Amino acid sequence: MRCNVYKFFDVYYVMCQLYRAIQWLCLYSTGDESWPFGCSLRFVCGEQFGPHGSVSVDMLQPGEMTDVSIEMTSPSQTGIHQGQWRMCTAAGLYFGGKLSLKS
Repeated sequence: MRCNVYKFFDVYYVMCQLYRAIQWLCLYSTGDESWPFGCSLRFVCGEQFGPHGSVSVDMLQPGEMTDVSIEMTSPSQTGIHQGQWRMCTAAGLYFGGKLSLKS
């Protein structure tokens, strides 16, 4: 099975020290096949910025968009921090590029 490539709009966030927020992301399916049931956006490396390493994502048809929220807290150390997330099927297969969140 070939999963669609996905595209994120430019999503970079700047968070103050120990700032808690719900970050909303807009995901868009650019492929010609539906995303399979049970997909999630998963943390893959860097700073996780919160308690959840995975967020469920709706099944999307080609050309559809959906909003996803991630509960995040900025790190206590000053400096630039970055975490990367990717789309993943229920079977654990990653698809599409990495989404970078920065603080």
